[in-house]
Amino acid sequence: MSPSQEHTHRHGECPVTGKTNDFCPAQKGDSRSPCPALNTLANHGYIPRDGKCITPHVLMHGLRKGYRLSAPLAWVLVHGGFYLLGQRRQRICLHDLSRHMCIEHDASLVHPDVEHRDEYAPIHVHQNMLEALMSFSSDGHLMTPDDIARARVLREAEYLKPMDRLHAEIARGEMAIVMHLFNNPAPDPSLPAHPPSFFGKLKRFFKGKCSASGQHHAQPLPGVPLDLLRVWLHEERLPDGWEPYHHTGLVHTFEMSTRIRTEMNKLAKEVAKEKALLRSSTEAEQEVIAAAVTAAPDEPPFGIVLEQGEIGDEPLSDPPRHHHHHHHHQPSPSGTLRSTASTSSSASASLQVETPITPDAAVPQTILELPVLTDSPPDSPQVEEKITMITELRPVRDISYSAGSEGELEGVAALPRVAVAAC
Repeated sequence: MSPSQEHTHRHGECPVTGKTNDFCPAQKGDSRSPCPALNTLANHGYIPRDGKCITPHVLMHGLRKGYRLSAPLAWVLVHGGFYLLGQRRQRICLHDLSRHMCIEHDASLVHPDVEHRDEYAPIHVHQNMLEALMSFSSDGHLMTPDDIARARVLREAEYLKPMDRLHAEIARGEMAIVMHLFNNPAPDPSLPAHPPSFFGKLKRFFKGKCSASGQHHAQPLPGVPLDLLRVWLHEERLPDGWEPYHHTGLVHTFEMSTRIRTEMNKLAKEVAKEKALLRSSTEAEQEVIAAAVTAAPDEPPFGIVLEQGEIGDEPLSDPPRHHHHHHHHQPSPSGTLRSTASTSSSASASLQVETPITPDAAVPQTILELPVLTDSPPDSPQVEEKITMITELRPVRDISYSAGSEGELEGVAALPRVAVAAC
């Protein structure tokens, strides 16, 4: 029984049974994998359409017939895959390939990662991830090896730990094969053609520049057309009119994988440099902010001075909230709240915190300032602002204040052992 006959539908036989490798999508109960290449072979009947009980011989035959892989490459892929899956009984279902960290790996370009504590990874292509992959095309028409390298570098950069060597090689090898499978010459002459190599020119010289039909040999493209790649990945079928243009061998795959790896290493170094520059820039900004915070202003429009200390035998504590904007408080002997109003429509304010040197002082004497911008004039009623101070000297929590109609400030500081009094 041929592979194409081992497939049934809910209402009867498969409509393409007996036809030569016509497309039929997976039905309920069929086994499928995260690998679009093998799912496509099953959907076209090159391997059992139900995706079950697949032997190495059947799989090698399907790869060679469906994609024109060379015998050495097909042998390495099949027997290497069976070994990684640990299938001693020499039969697999396609869904076996989704077993996490056997052949399947993290950082797929079109599949989400396996869920926590799950044994099997998702098998369906994620549409958003597919479109994100398409966006890496440099010219919007072809997906080149360099585009794949950029996509892989950025995808792998999302993880704290790098991929292990085996699965990193598998990830590159997958796309290396794809680059050779679907780089058929396009009928559109506006698309770029891959420049012929020296050996290619020499081969054509001895074999003749023209084929028996009189047509010139077209050169393979430097990448894969996006529309073709989208159909193959998303619909898991061979694109209309597509046929294998040439054999894809073990040497071809190794060379393409090496090219992708070389470009990835180059891009990874650039990404590392950018991260280092960003890190140093962030550290410099933090130093500038710290210096600005510890610098005393010349003439701040608003000045709020908070002092730590004691009044008599009692420690300073939070003052009561004020509900009337025209009520004035007597100045505290050790804590004051001062206001200098500005008449501009966009007033700026600064917050100063002064901590004197005392035996129980938590920090040395310093003045901290944080500039604040308000969109309303300071004499507007009920202008509420939220100020959060960030300092390495002491943890300062939120301070809220309001500006009264006469320009005075009424404030409450949520600081331990700190009192605020309005002058």
